[in-house]
Amino acid sequence: MLRREYNLPVHRFWLLAALALGACHGPAHRAGTTAERPKLPTFVDRSGAARLLPLPLVTAPAGAPASLTQSAAGIVPGEVPVATRATAILPGETPVALPATDGPPADGIAAVRASLLPAERATAPDPATLPFYDVDLTVEPEGGRIRGVEKIDVPAREPRSSLPLRIFANGGDETLVHVTSVRALVTGAALPFTTPLPSLVRVKLPGPVAPGSWIHLEIAFAGRAPAPPPPASGFGMLGPLLSSAGRAGDYGLFSTFHDGIALAEFLPMAAGHWRGALDTAPPTGIGDASYFDLSSFRVRIDTPEGFVVAAPGALVSEERLAEGRHAATWALADARDFAIFASRGYQEADRMVGSTLVRSIYEEGQGDAGRSVLRTAEGALDLFSRLYRPYPYTSFTAVEVPLRGGAGGAEFPGLVAVGGMVYGERGALPGGLSFGPGFLAQMREFVVAHETAHQWWACAVASQPRLQPDVDEPLAQYSAAVYVGRTHGEGARKEVLGSQVGVNYQAMRMLGQPDGPVARGTGEFSDEVEYAGLVYGKAPLFYEAAAARWGDDAVSRALSAYARRRWFGLARRGDVIGPLAAAAGAPALEVRDLFDHWFRQAHGDEDLAGVGNVTTIASEAFGLQAGSLDVEKLLQAGAALAPLAPPPSGTPPALPAVDPQQALKILEQFNRTMGGIDDSSP
Repeated sequence: MLRREYNLPVHRFWLLAALALGACHGPAHRAGTTAERPKLPTFVDRSGAARLLPLPLVTAPAGAPASLTQSAAGIVPGEVPVATRATAILPGETPVALPATDGPPADGIAAVRASLLPAERATAPDPATLPFYDVDLTVEPEGGRIRGVEKIDVPAREPRSSLPLRIFANGGDETLVHVTSVRALVTGAALPFTTPLPSLVRVKLPGPVAPGSWIHLEIAFAGRAPAPPPPASGFGMLGPLLSSAGRAGDYGLFSTFHDGIALAEFLPMAAGHWRGALDTAPPTGIGDASYFDLSSFRVRIDTPEGFVVAAPGALVSEERLAEGRHAATWALADARDFAIFASRGYQEADRMVGSTLVRSIYEEGQGDAGRSVLRTAEGALDLFSRLYRPYPYTSFTAVEVPLRGGAGGAEFPGLVAVGGMVYGERGALPGGLSFGPGFLAQMREFVVAHETAHQWWACAVASQPRLQPDVDEPLAQYSAAVYVGRTHGEGARKEVLGSQVGVNYQAMRMLGQPDGPVARGTGEFSDEVEYAGLVYGKAPLFYEAAAARWGDDAVSRALSAYARRRWFGLARRGDVIGPLAAAAGAPALEVRDLFDHWFRQAHGDEDLAGVGNVTTIASEAFGLQAGSLDVEKLLQAGAALAPLAPPPSGTPPALPAVDPQQALKILEQFNRTMGGIDDSSP
């Protein structure tokens, strides 16, 4: 068994910890492991006398004082000291006590550093200088209820008399997560706060805070994740589209589902900075919403026993609690958000890619698709690490979530949610339809590669998703196509550029939407059809055009330079032009002209001619004979492209005899699913 050392920063000195056995994850079934995986740390049994379960001990770290050996510490063989948190260190490393500062807690900094690979620990922004969120969260999945207390440490960049907090799970009119109290950590004094928007909470600080100082608060919050709305008239995943023309809530990223719960964008966090101002604007209802400064997280998650938790970062401790509950603490450094998914039905397959543990977590009965997701995540993580820059974290997780509203996936630092639709989830399509196996496999691979690419373009290289969505999404689309080409050949790359990219643009045009500029904020798009058609369907082909002109290698070198320069920082629209000109040996003006052609002008009909035939792809998607589903004629028969009333109740007719209005909605569904549309935070 692989022996890995762990240390416990307790009262400024280090105690030994033990390795837990794989059984600590009870219900999760592990499959496909080809290398020893990092073992779990200390497992504390707090259901009785707070003694630890019998587990094998590790040896003292190299150079550790004799007082920390198990004999000197008085440890009974088979037991280890009681502690609530453990922090991983690599073999051969010696724990170093961190000096006290007016910033995050020293043990918290040590914990989150465990989530970074050794090379990143030396070069990444120091977590001691970043906002820090120390969260104790209790989750009741069956009722969708959460309650938590977070201690936050936020450095002031400018003089502050108040602190705006964002809760993007409250993106609509309904407030799903409430801040219940705010206290100053140092004095314990209660602080007043207001809620000018559901997604915005303003905390009045006890006094002015000078730049360079730290704000220390304790925030209590509670919320209820809603159940997904019932599908309209039995139309499955098309229900949200058929009942309203707008965005379908949060696509299920903060909701309950069968035997599980999705918790994303729920944590009250300090508003991020953008161009010298704080981000306090409301979400637009189109595309991604949340945006935060680079931060670190230590999150203790208390759930009923039997729930498998998917969370990012390093698992630094587990506890068995009284009354049939279980707690696990996860730590994540240098990230902009923290998402959690949990289910009684989750199973797991995992594999080591270098020093990173790659996990695929999926619902029972989805083993084949779950292992397929693992293979894609593994391959994409390896390829993008070689092409662009090495992945920074010790773990990467892809988890199945029954997203709604057409979302194929959603990205978060160190973790991606993959929509149940791409696993072949039953009821995802109307009238008992299902995607053909070939198309489903292609779509699943593309969506997973797209979401994995977001670990570079959106997470490590961040951007403002509401103001400049065209910075990361086209790059994720392009990178996914590159992965498919490297894996299956250039013919496959060309095919997915049509079936998973260009089809978004072609469906937009078939639905009567005009071409237009890509370079605009999400609030400037008329709806998600136009947004998907231009951002996901047209803009990615700028990078294909650059590769055709200057070569794939030049584009890869440019993106590598771009990533290294902006790593753990912010990128803005057009920042890729300089690296591309340098890598291609081309005048910057020539590259800018090409960029403007694709991002600021309207040449889509000419540029995408023959890329992504909707009728052909729709027929292939449903496993029908080529051309048997004449979508264009169906639309012409429908004639009106005005907003549609909800269809009458009952079972929709089977294809190809589809009512034109239903065909229109099916096209909208294609437009939002084939490109891996996601709703997430950088």
